[in-house]
Amino acid sequence: MKNTPITDNPSELSNSGSAGAERFWIDGILYSGGCAVDADKNLKTAIVREGTTAIGHCCFAGCEQLEFVVLPKSLESLGGVGVFSRCRSLKTVVVSSAIEAVGDGAFRDCSALTSINLPNGLMSVGDEAFENCASLASLRLPDSLAAVGDRAFAGCTALTSVKLPADLQYLGSN
Repeated sequence: MKNTPITDNPSELSNSGSAGAERFWIDGILYSGGCAVDADKNLKTAIVREGTTAIGHCCFAGCEQLEFVVLPKSLESLGGVGVFSRCRSLKTVVVSSAIEAVGDGAFRDCSALTSINLPNGLMSVGDEAFENCASLASLRLPDSLAAVGDRAFAGCTALTSVKLPADLQYLGSN
């Protein structure tokens, strides 16, 4: 296993100031040294490098200034719990077409998020994945989606309608 600090290549992750939480890769999975306690309050843009296949729990949680995220084509899962939770300035996420799962609480409390394009091939949206994304106004659920967890879109007050895929197998409560 090789640990690679996220700050080795600034073109892969733009950091506008402080060092914040230590983030590193092990076997293609991006991890953070801590959750919100160690969040880099000054991080504005994150471009996750190609070759990353998953992002660990709470990796960017609490990065309050984070506005823009680009996820690589190699990324298969946002399966970590709360990956971008409490990123209250996050407006735009460019999602990889290879993503098959959005984990529990992945974008919880991202109150500035206005839209996200969920790719064809996405199989599941976890519990509370977009809970309290109050500015989320548009959302297209792909036909490949098989499961939507409990409270996945609770508190998304700007979201007025969602078309569910015909072959959806599980729709959680609320």
